[in-house]
Amino acid sequence: DRRVTVVPAGQVRIHPDIDRSLRPVSAVLMVSVGLVLLIACANLANMLLARGVARTKEMALRSALGAGRARLIRQMVMESLILSTAGGAAGLLLAVWATSLLIAARLPIEIPLAFDLKIDWRLAAFAGLASVITGLAFGVLPALRASKPELVAALKDAVTPSSRGRRFGLRQGLVVLQVAVSVVLLVGGLLLTRSVRAAFDTNPGFQTEGLVAATVSMDLLGYTDTEASQFFERAIARARQLPGVDSVAFSERLPFSTNQHRTTIVVDGRPEMTATNGALVDTARVSSDYFDTVGVRLVQGRTFDSRDTPDSTRTAVVSEALARRFFPEGDALGGRLRMRDQSGPLVEIVGIVSDYAIVSLGEDPKPIIHFAGSQRPSTAGSLLLRSAGEPTAMVTAIERELRAMEPQLVFLELGTLDRMMATSVLPIRLGASIFGGLSGLAMMLAGIGLYGVIAFNVARRTREIGIRMALGSTRSQVLKQVLGNAIGLVAAGTVAGCLLAAVGAQALSGVLLGVTPFDPVSYLTAAILLLVIATLASVIPARRAASVNPLVALRSA
Repeated sequence: DRRVTVVPAGQVRIHPDIDRSLRPVSAVLMVSVGLVLLIACANLANMLLARGVARTKEMALRSALGAGRARLIRQMVMESLILSTAGGAAGLLLAVWATSLLIAARLPIEIPLAFDLKIDWRLAAFAGLASVITGLAFGVLPALRASKPELVAALKDAVTPSSRGRRFGLRQGLVVLQVAVSVVLLVGGLLLTRSVRAAFDTNPGFQTEGLVAATVSMDLLGYTDTEASQFFERAIARARQLPGVDSVAFSERLPFSTNQHRTTIVVDGRPEMTATNGALVDTARVSSDYFDTVGVRLVQGRTFDSRDTPDSTRTAVVSEALARRFFPEGDALGGRLRMRDQSGPLVEIVGIVSDYAIVSLGEDPKPIIHFAGSQRPSTAGSLLLRSAGEPTAMVTAIERELRAMEPQLVFLELGTLDRMMATSVLPIRLGASIFGGLSGLAMMLAGIGLYGVIAFNVARRTREIGIRMALGSTRSQVLKQVLGNAIGLVAAGTVAGCLLAAVGAQALSGVLLGVTPFDPVSYLTAAILLLVIATLASVIPARRAASVNPLVALRSA
C-alpha cells in the first residue's frame, strides 16, 4: 500500500523538495533586480526632464523653424534610447565579468554544486530588449513635455508658468519613488541579515563544538543490511580507539543535513487518525550512544539499550515537541504509535528527549521520532565523534580509519557539525548578501537622483535665492530651506517605502529566523540611513545656494 511519486530526472535541478522553493526565490530576486532597474530608470527620466527644461529655447527655435512635434519627440526618444542601450551594453559586459567570478567561486556547502552560468544569446537578447523598453518607457514622457514649448516666452527667455519651480512636480515624485524602492530593498536586506545573526545566537539544543561526522552509504558498494551493520559496528569500535575521542555514535540522519527522513505516524487506538490525516514527522535511526554523543538531554524514560533487539517490540525515543502534539495530557511515555495508519507497525515510546534543531538554526521545535538502530539496520548513515581535540585533525583521522576498512568508500558528508550548521543558513546568508548589494546600489542611485534634483532646482532658483538674500535672508536660512526640501522628499519616500516593505516582507516571512517581518530595528535603521544619504546628497547644492551673490544673481536674471 505504498505510493510513490516519480519525477523525471530532467526536471530535477538540485533536489525535488528544494526545487519547489526555487521559483518563488527566483521571483523575489527578479523583482528586487527590477526595483533597482526602476530606480536607475527614474534617474534617467529625471535627467531627461531636466535637460528638456534646459533645452526649452532650443526646442522652441526648432519648432519656429518648422520642426513638427513628432520630429522633436523622435529626436528626444532616440537620445533616450542611445543612453539606455549604451547602459545595457555596459551592463552586459559587466555581467560577463561577474559571471566568471561566480563560476570560479565555491559555495561553502557540503554538497559540491557546479552552476552552468554563461551569457548566451537569450540573456543578450533579454538585456537588449530590457534596454530598449526602459529607454522608451522613461523617455517618452520627458519628450512629450519638452516638445511642446511656449514659443514666444521661450524665445524671449521669459519665465513661464510651466518653467517656474514648483514645490512638488514630476521630478520630485520620481525622487520619492526612488527613496521608497530603496527602503524596500534595504529593509529586506536588514531583515535577512538580522535573521542570520539571530540564528547563530540561537541555542540548537545540543553542543556542536567538537562534533565530527562522516556519512557513507554502503549500498553503493553492494553491501547488504547485515554487512553494513557489521561494518558500522567495526567502524565505531575503531573510532573509539582514536586519541582524544570521548564518544562515538551512529545515526541514519544528522542535524542540519540535507538528507530528509520522514514518515507518517498515527496514535494507536485512535481510529479518527488515518493515513490521510496522520502526521508527517522527521525520523532517524540511531545507536544507543547517540543522545550522549550529540548532547541531547533525556527528559523522561530511557534511551536505547540491550533490550531493544530485532525480536522485541519496536521502541522509539521522541522529542518533547512530538510528545506535546500527540499526548497533550502528558502521558507520552509508554504511548504507542503506528507507522502510516492504524494497521501499520507498532512502536512503543520508551523515552522523551529535549527539542533540538533538526533542519536549520532558529526553527520552531520539530516533532522527531528516533528508532533503535539495533532493531532496524541501515545500509547508510553517519558516524558521530565527540572529541576535545582539533576538529580538522579528527576529520582526517576518521577518514583514514574508514578508508583502511573499505578503500572504495564514498563519503556523502565529511566534516564538523559547525560547518553543517553554517550550511543550513546559507540560503539566508546569500539572500542577505544579495539584498545588501542591491540595497546599497539602490541607495547610491537614489542619492544621485536626489542630488540631481536639488542641484537643478537650485540652479533654476538662483534669481529667487538672490532676491531673498537681498531682502535679508541669511545663508543659514537658505541652507536650511534647501536641506528641508530634500529631507521632506526623503521623508515622504521613507514613509511610502516602509508601508511597501511591510507588505513585501511577508514574502520573506518563511525564511526569517528569530525576526518578525515587522522588526522595528530594521525599519528604523533603513529610515536613518536614507536620511543620512539625503543629507549628504543635499549638502553640496545647499552650500552652493547659500553662497549665491545677490548682485550676480540679479544681473544674470
